[in-house]
Amino acid sequence: DLAAAAAADGDDLDQDQEGPAAAANGDLDADHTAAAAAGSSEGDKAPWKPSWVRGGGGRGRENAGGKHRGIDPIIPVEDPEIIKMLVEFYGVEDSFPLATHLITRSMEAAYPKRLYYVNDSLLSLLLADEREALKITATGLKLFERHELRGKETGKCQYRIAQEGLPFLLPHVTKQVLRLGTSDFLRLLTEKNLPLVVPGEDSVDAAANVPSKQAPLTTPAVIEQLAKMESGGAVALLEEEAARKLGLAATAEESGGALAVNAPLAISVWRTRASLSVLVAKNECEQLAEKIRSAQGKVKQQGTQQKVE
Repeated sequence: DLAAAAAADGDDLDQDQEGPAAAANGDLDADHTAAAAAGSSEGDKAPWKPSWVRGGGGRGRENAGGKHRGIDPIIPVEDPEIIKMLVEFYGVEDSFPLATHLITRSMEAAYPKRLYYVNDSLLSLLLADEREALKITATGLKLFERHELRGKETGKCQYRIAQEGLPFLLPHVTKQVLRLGTSDFLRLLTEKNLPLVVPGEDSVDAAANVPSKQAPLTTPAVIEQLAKMESGGAVALLEEEAARKLGLAATAEESGGALAVNAPLAISVWRTRASLSVLVAKNECEQLAEKIRSAQGKVKQQGTQQKVE
């Protein structure tokens, strides 16, 4: 019964972009592929020692712990440095149990590749399984993924928000949120990578890896928001008033929940000094853009009918 409960909870929560099978195998293997590089590139920060280990996985464990050598163990994210970094960078509210409900599957990296959220019932189940009778290959909802800045860029946070966990986390995030009007949001979804106005420079050519023929985002409200944002992970969403006009805004009852109507109208992005890039699959961007264009068509049609009447 316990094994079935863990499997069911994991199936409900773990929605990786590559699918459940990849989450159970490829994602976990990737943690270890990057572990050595992460350990050496993050200021020689040593991995923390977890207060508990569950899931039956033996990979990376000391003293031959774990029954299943080819499976990663489940450990809590208890490093105060990582928790503080996430809370301060994204402005995560105290109402969200970030410090107690995050887990990872790698014991070898100072900054694990992926951080997952587990709910109260699953956390209780894990803690109760002291003998590690459960063999758990995949569980949790991916909230954060390590994504370092490249080249000369610098940043204060090693992690971006995972798209699959964004609807759940978004109501509790107060920083690194960029609210865009309909035209700017559609442009971001379509072009995927937009240049930004670089302070002190007149030319858009300064935008790294962005064709100079592209015009930067110049909407005053957007420029003002970007000035307050750090380089690194962020969230771009359709501003509330624009969503309301299109009939896509969440109701008062829905706006605070993980399944809010406007949750799909937000995407994970990466902000550098000179550009803004989406971190979402191409097909997801196309579906979201089509949803907005469809809403625009309905609004236009309704306006035409009202004029006729």
